[in-house]
Amino acid sequence: MLRYLRLQEQKQLVETRVKTLDAEMQRLKGRIVAKLNISCMAMGEYVTMSESRRFSIKAKEADEAP
Repeated sequence: MLRYLRLQEQKQLVETRVKTLDAEMQRLKGRIVAKLNISCMAMGEYVTMSESRRFSIKAKEADEAP
C-alpha cells in the first residue's frame, strides 16, 4: 500500500511537470507564429513589389515595340 501511495505522488509530480512543459511549449509556439507571420507579411510585400515591377517592365516593352 505504501508503494502505491508513493507512485501516486510521483504521478502527480510528473503530471504537474507535464502541465508546466505544455504551457511553456504553447508560449513558445505563440512566439514562433508571431515571427512567421511577420516574415510572411514581409515576403508578401516583396512578392507584390516584384510582381508590380515585372508588369511595369512588360508594359514598357509593349509600348516600345513597333
